[in-house]
Amino acid sequence: MDITFTTKYSGTVPADTGFKQRTWNNVVRMAWVAVGKYWHRNFRPKHFTEAGAREYGYAKRGAEYEQRKKREVGHNLPLVWSGDSRDATAQGRIKAHATRNKSGVKVSMPAGSLNFGGRRWGGPELTKISAVEMQQLVHVLDSQIDRLLRRYRRKRTKTIR
Repeated sequence: MDITFTTKYSGTVPADTGFKQRTWNNVVRMAWVAVGKYWHRNFRPKHFTEAGAREYGYAKRGAEYEQRKKREVGHNLPLVWSGDSRDATAQGRIKAHATRNKSGVKVSMPAGSLNFGGRRWGGPELTKISAVEMQQLVHVLDSQIDRLLRRYRRKRTKTIR
């Protein structure tokens, strides 16, 4: 005589059915990758505009510098002289991490002369995020986690013989 037990799970799958800490970390990591890509695609370009400089509160450059820049290159776009650093940052490497206690994302970009150490502008200005952007990034993270968790919410059947 065969005895069959069938258990149906719905909602997020409990740990004893395969949803372990590692699975959760993978979900969080994938969500952070989406956040990094979203920032790089939607917010990075704004850093090189006058509107971005106002929004992020860039340090004021001296009048002499602004005049020389206007005369030599014909514009006063923030973080742009020749455009090489702006163009280089279009290439980004997104690396997310997630552990039990900590998670996040790092967007690495070859930023050329924006990487001067100890300066009050350049690199630190390129990485600023406004309050509105932070809300959007949190929304992207939450929606990605929800989307990824739906994979584990479907009903599952486990048969034990």
